[in-house]
Amino acid sequence: MVDHLSPFFMIETKPLQKLRFIKKSSRLCAVVGLTLATALAYSQPIDQDKVNHIKAAYIFHMAQLTTWPSEDLGDLEPLQVLFIGDGTDKLADILADNTKTLLVQGRRLEVNQISELSSEFMQPDSLQSAISDAHIIYVSKNVAANALAACRRYANHSILFAGDGQVVPRNGGMVGFYVDDQRVRINVNLLQVEQATLKMSAEFLQHVTIVRSTEEGR
Repeated sequence: MVDHLSPFFMIETKPLQKLRFIKKSSRLCAVVGLTLATALAYSQPIDQDKVNHIKAAYIFHMAQLTTWPSEDLGDLEPLQVLFIGDGTDKLADILADNTKTLLVQGRRLEVNQISELSSEFMQPDSLQSAISDAHIIYVSKNVAANALAACRRYANHSILFAGDGQVVPRNGGMVGFYVDDQRVRINVNLLQVEQATLKMSAEFLQHVTIVRSTEEGR
């Protein structure tokens, strides 16, 4: 455990996948608006609302356990998560609503969301402005390829690129979330993470599958 990080919840990977929060205080217990004390049995269908709550918990956990270069964070500035694409609004709302009183590495978590990749948004100036303060960018499956390529082209600082779909980390992203066998699973391209001068702790990586980019082969 890294001393300066406060893992508000612990993720267990067992036959019944459970995501539960460690009860540190009554205030943190209230945070369980990310109500992940629900056991997800293989026999039970996993609906989209549960998927979004689980993803939100993982994203929070990921933000807590990723290290950015100090020059990309500033002094106690918020750690910003930008969601891009249709279908990310509910996920963004869940993350924002349930982390209002929580700090990520001593910083507020600020959540923003852009529904559509309009031609105006894809212009260099607009794109650079939109991602200039983002530390994590999460893209929906339907815009993943275009959004990742565009954002990576104009990013001038370390950004953790994540999104829906297991192929995201093989095609320009770093972290991909997907559902398989009634579980939310995570693929991580560790080489891409390291090339962005980011570092993920072993505590987070124990819950993921490490993959390579398409051009690197399997």
